[in-house]
Amino acid sequence: MNYDDLEEYLDTSWINDVRKEEEDFDKFYVAAVKNVNIIFVLVNEGKIEDVNMNSCELDDNSSLNWESMMSQSEPFLRKGYIISNILKYSVRATPEDVLSGDMNDDLMKWEELEPSCDINFEPTVRFMHDICCLCFIMDKKVSLRKNKTTRRVYLDLGKKVGGSVTRKRYVK
Repeated sequence: MNYDDLEEYLDTSWINDVRKEEEDFDKFYVAAVKNVNIIFVLVNEGKIEDVNMNSCELDDNSSLNWESMMSQSEPFLRKGYIISNILKYSVRATPEDVLSGDMNDDLMKWEELEPSCDINFEPTVRFMHDICCLCFIMDKKVSLRKNKTTRRVYLDLGKKVGGSVTRKRYVK
């Protein structure tokens, strides 16, 4: 028997019908996170100045690489902000955890991350994908030179560096 004739011989339409009925329950199955919300908290002199939120698409491995993070934060870096902290909120729940109601701190947690690393999200139940987020806390860069009229003053302490040199050299 030829396999091309097998599809005509067997009725497989019931598989498609079952898949359509089960689509409503797909949100309870574990899947890789595809999108994540990025929240930018702009802080100036210890006070929250502004809060912005963007959505970012993750790659196939549910990770956000460093270059993508920098492109997301670039408008704020140009305004004079620097990244002081990166916080990641993630949920690692399975359907069994949801049914049992046992959503403890190990499954839902905040993590402080290094600003120079890639960020990975673990697979979780689909209806909790919107909860996963990144929070960039960005401080306004403080200029160390506030008084621009201050000038350097060199003191001649009279300390010679060399012994028998034709010109005088002083330590500054």
